[in-house]
Parts: sequence; structure tokens; C-alpha cells
Amino acid sequence: MEVDPSDKDSKSIRQEAFRTIARTTLSANERNYMLGIIKEENGEIDWKAALGKSALPMIRAQPLDQVLELMNSRFRAEDADHEKLVIGLTISGEKRFLEVRNNILIPRQSFVGSIDGQLSMGRDTLNNIGAHITTWADAIESGDIEILSGEKAVLRLASLIE
Repeated sequence: MEVDPSDKDSKSIRQEAFRTIARTTLSANERNYMLGIIKEENGEIDWKAALGKSALPMIRAQPLDQVLELMNSRFRAEDADHEKLVIGLTISGEKRFLEVRNNILIPRQSFVGSIDGQLSMGRDTLNNIGAHITTWADAIESGDIEILSGEKAVLRLASLIE
């Protein structure tokens, strides 16, 4: 599984071992953990979606800037080498900026200088992104995020945030 996660034989052997452990353990936590891994590997559980719905009320209650700060933990810095871009966001009429510089994502309330792209979305869309109900890329594809300018830069930013 470590060498080739798509190897069906090794996945089957591992899952049968987990089922055996789940059947024989006295620990409910261990049993649930083993069965949960099997379901996740088989696509029967989507943890992000399941937990996202319960996180949504908490995300909605947060100020806009705090929701944007959540994107830092989802930013794939390892894929942002030599990236430097600034995207202007209009979120339900409020202006904000996301800057990528030195492998860091920096949410800003204001920015002086040129920007590489602009997008517009509703606060509900941002909340859904923050709660892992949808992704930046999916929200763009569905039209929930409108790219106003700099499509290439906006799509690049979207590709850097899980």
C-alpha cells in the first residue's frame, strides 16, 4: 500500500486484516477505527463532507477575515515555489485580498499595488469552502465563484488551496 496505493491485492489483504482485528478486539474504539478505514478506502465515507456540515454553523458565525485565515491551513506551500500573486476578492460586497509570496498565503484587508486577478463570490460560498463542503476549484466550475479578471492567476490560486 505504501509503494502503490492503487494495488487492489494489497488493499484487499489489508482490509481483511482490519476486519479480523475489528471482529476480535475488545476495544470499541479500535473496532470503529478499523471499520472506518475500510469504509473510507472504499469511498463509503467522505469525512470532509460529513464533518463539513457540522462545521458550517461555526464557520458562518466567524468574521470574514477569520474564515479567510482558515485557508492558510489548507494552502499547499510545497507546491507554491517561486509563486508570487495577488488575487482580489469581493465576498458579498466586501473587498479582501489573498497574496501568495515566499510559499505563504497571506489574507489581507487591503493591498496597495497591482493585482493578478479578481473574483467575486457570496459569503455562503466562502463558508462552504471553509467547512470543506466544496473546494475553490469546484466553486469556480459551478459558477459560485465568478472570475472577473486574471483567470490564469485565479485558477492557480485555487489549485494551491485544498
